[in-house]
Amino acid sequence: MLASLQELERAIGRDEIVPYFQPIVELGDRRLRGFEVLARWPNSPDGFLEPSAFIRQAEDSGLIQQLTESVLSQACAAARTWPAEIRLSVNLSTLQLSDQTLSKRLRAVVEAERFSMDRITFEITESALLGDVDTARSVVRSLKDAGSRLAIDDFGTGYSSLNHLRALPFDVLKVDASFVRSMTWRREDRKIVAAVVGLGHSLGLTTIAEGVEELVQAEMLICLGCHIGQGWLYGRAVPANEADEHVAIEPSRVAMNYPSQDMARNVASALEALPGERLAQLQALYEGAPVGICFLDRQLRYVSLNKRMADIHNVPVEAHLGRTVAAVLPDIYESLRPRLEAALRGEASGYEVTLGDRALLANYQPARDEVGEVVGISVAVIDISRRKRAENALREREANYLSAVGQNAQVSWTADPSGLILDVSPRWTLLTGLTQEEVTNDGWQTIVHPDDLPSVMSEWMTCINTGDPLDVKYRVRCASGAWLWMDVRAAARKDDQGQVIRWYGTAAELGREYADFQQINDAQAAFAFLDKS
Repeated sequence: MLASLQELERAIGRDEIVPYFQPIVELGDRRLRGFEVLARWPNSPDGFLEPSAFIRQAEDSGLIQQLTESVLSQACAAARTWPAEIRLSVNLSTLQLSDQTLSKRLRAVVEAERFSMDRITFEITESALLGDVDTARSVVRSLKDAGSRLAIDDFGTGYSSLNHLRALPFDVLKVDASFVRSMTWRREDRKIVAAVVGLGHSLGLTTIAEGVEELVQAEMLICLGCHIGQGWLYGRAVPANEADEHVAIEPSRVAMNYPSQDMARNVASALEALPGERLAQLQALYEGAPVGICFLDRQLRYVSLNKRMADIHNVPVEAHLGRTVAAVLPDIYESLRPRLEAALRGEASGYEVTLGDRALLANYQPARDEVGEVVGISVAVIDISRRKRAENALREREANYLSAVGQNAQVSWTADPSGLILDVSPRWTLLTGLTQEEVTNDGWQTIVHPDDLPSVMSEWMTCINTGDPLDVKYRVRCASGAWLWMDVRAAARKDDQGQVIRWYGTAAELGREYADFQQINDAQAAFAFLDKS
């Protein structure tokens, strides 16, 4: 039930319509940035009244300016002792924008309460700019000149031209609550919110989301680039004494509220929903990456790619866009198709592929939207041709080496940097009767004479650690059970930084004469020991 005009006028004159304060916060850490000032009539003849019950009546009766000044004066008085960074946002009626004295009158109210105009943001709806546009622009500019900030409220629900955003000195763009509430489950509204946030970024405006009621909404807004908001999640509008409690909360007691890793990944992967600023950042990353990168839609069409990817394909960038992988790479598409189809099912994969005379390492990663649906494929490709050629050349040199030494009486062998035996020449089997598999890796240690093994291992470990050449003699057990003396030598192949990348060695039979000589030495040592004892 509407109050009578006399009751409304009396309430305004007695400051019975009072300011309530709804917190405006940083979405990530919930730090207080300010309050939106909302009029409430707690003790009307009909009880507690929301603005919808009396604002239209105030406008129709010409009391709206008086009401605004009363609520603004009370709000400034309440906020006078709050920290200087706490701002107040105050709504203006469409009718007030036709009053050329508005700025002067509001400034007088604010200064009378020893408050500062630069802590006030006046919120104006889009529809307020549709009447006498020239007068509205003049009034808006005078408010800005007085030191206040300006916000365009409920953006996206009115009919104003984007020219207003460009021509008028707005500082803040407020995303309408209707889009925020439904963006977590309605794709179209997610796109609208992302577009509004992107528009704000491109124009250098602060974007504030209204109607944030759930944590998932806050997380999604942060990922889309909107970092300030208000809504029931952070607090309803409260009277001045309760607002004091919000202001008094210490920063260390403020709960953190950053998006989950999955949320950040899913929102960031929805390329069509990213603000323009992020698209520019993404393009910079694309062009600066040392690997080929592209994005494919669900129809396997190229949506974007960097020049490195185009160079790898040997096809201009513009010849990719809008075309399918099958059209751009017809010769290898059938080999790629299983991986692409797997990525569209949500399965990541990576493998080597040959394109002409080049070897490529490709990774296929599903790209998901905010709710986890696969919207395309992110592809990264690196040219590993140079590495493959180096590996092949190394294998060829090793094969040539093994072939050359295999023609003499020595056994050739190679080991990795840690000392594991990689291979031995076929002569090993002819000489000892043991298979090559029995001595590769660390199997050779099992055939070394127990008396020789400790000193051999010590010498080998020293060489591995220092990179110095190996030169040892020890006995190995043949397949027949006989012991054979071997002269084993090795040298390290090192890279440009001096790190060992491979050991190359030989093993030669010392012959019967050396074995007899060692037996004589052992006997002499035994006699010397007995003689001393």
